[in-house]
Amino acid sequence: MNHLREALGFAEDAPSGIASSEAKRAAAPAACGMRFFNARSSLSVLSNVATGLSHSTFPRRAIVFVSQGLDYDPHEPPLDSRNIATTPGSATLTSQSRTQITSSASSDGATQAADVCPHEDTNAREVTDEMHLLIEKARQSGVPIYSVDPRGITTNLDANRDGTPDAKSVTLQLDFLRNIADSTGGAAMVNRNMTQAIPDLVEDNGSFYLLGYYPSPFVRDGQFHDVKVTVKRPGVRVRSRVGYTAPKTGKTSSAEAKQTLEDVLGSALPTAGLTLQAFAAPLAPSEHGMTTAVTLEVSYPMPSDAPKIADDLQFGIVAIDRDGKIHGSTRHAYHFSGTAPKTGDVRYAINDTIDLPSQPLTLRIGVSSQALGRAGTVYLPVEVIKPSSRDVQMSGVVIGFDGPPREAAVPEGVLRNLVPFQPTTDRAFARTDTLRVFAPVFWGTPDDAVEVTMSVSGDGTIPPRTEHVAGKSGAGGARRGALDTTLALDSLAPGHYVLELSAHVGSSPVARRDVAFDVNK
Repeated sequence: MNHLREALGFAEDAPSGIASSEAKRAAAPAACGMRFFNARSSLSVLSNVATGLSHSTFPRRAIVFVSQGLDYDPHEPPLDSRNIATTPGSATLTSQSRTQITSSASSDGATQAADVCPHEDTNAREVTDEMHLLIEKARQSGVPIYSVDPRGITTNLDANRDGTPDAKSVTLQLDFLRNIADSTGGAAMVNRNMTQAIPDLVEDNGSFYLLGYYPSPFVRDGQFHDVKVTVKRPGVRVRSRVGYTAPKTGKTSSAEAKQTLEDVLGSALPTAGLTLQAFAAPLAPSEHGMTTAVTLEVSYPMPSDAPKIADDLQFGIVAIDRDGKIHGSTRHAYHFSGTAPKTGDVRYAINDTIDLPSQPLTLRIGVSSQALGRAGTVYLPVEVIKPSSRDVQMSGVVIGFDGPPREAAVPEGVLRNLVPFQPTTDRAFARTDTLRVFAPVFWGTPDDAVEVTMSVSGDGTIPPRTEHVAGKSGAGGARRGALDTTLALDSLAPGHYVLELSAHVGSSPVARRDVAFDVNK
């Protein structure tokens, strides 16, 4: 809530109609430009959010748009075509320059000067076009927009006060808010007391019918198809999705896969078009933070039409902070091929690294498959430590299987200098498994080694064992080392467990990391 203006931009009222000074008239073009920019920004944000929500698997998705609305008139004729009677002393009005309209205000010839925004007709048409595109995108995405006017009850008593829009502007704003809601299947909470409007908005989205629709025939043409829902009960109004976009037949193009990846990475919610599991851990100091290892495991149903698997993948990572600021990103394209298994899903891993600053972040990790024409994302919180800190720190715990890798991974060797085995995203194991455990440790004291204790708690326990982890000097005088050990699970009964690691040295506070896992029957 503290960053709404930076995140959204707000449409602003037109400048006051009466210019009281040369300074105010001189500032009018900038105010008009900012008003147009904020209107475009608001529509652009709504469009982006609708696109992001279109990939969500939630059955009910909606946007709540809190705004006073836009006061651009979509029916206003161009300025240079209006019938404006000029009087002696008035300037010529064109749509290419800002000027003043002067008219007699009294019998003694006193005049007033009214500011006019340049390019107003062009701006109005552009804003109107952007609004129509937004409505079309929201309709096709099945995302209704609920518009909320925070002014509450708005009457003509609000008009013509200093610094407020006139009656026509208020009408245009309310019309905009009603239009954008009604056209997308939402509701307009305008000219209403907010203590009544907000509970109505929550109730409207808290109860709904979920209907299944099976087109006959079902055409895979990639086009949008209209759907109309009606009921026999008289006196009711149905608000529903207006249609669906059919999937395309065949493999998507590389450009389409890239755009799909960008769409899902920009979404506020994870996308479940593919089954994904992800793991990330900061492992080594970098110039401005930590180099972070990322493993994304992709699985999808075995292809039924061919024994061979061939897929081109678009892969990406975006690191954002709590305010939505991007602190790192990467994109790669990979080709995966192999023999399909006789049973089960196709499964493979993608490895990558990304340099991140020392702070809490969220990683959006996604992949778009050209063979399937689908995309998926998983969002993962990451706490990036400051390796130069004096206190002992454990940056992350990596788990893998002891022995040879169990699945294909691309690209080969990208994590070789960070972790001595292939990480797994699995957190459910068999009793016959033996795990590899790797945990980098950093400390700023002169001690040559730290003590790291590993234990397992849960339905059964493994007695704690302590290892001395030797360190070597790094940047800024800090020392670094790593626990690299194995953990056999054969003594554990099926159930839920927590792997607990703690590191301590001297009087420094103990650093702890926990990893939950299951042992299957």
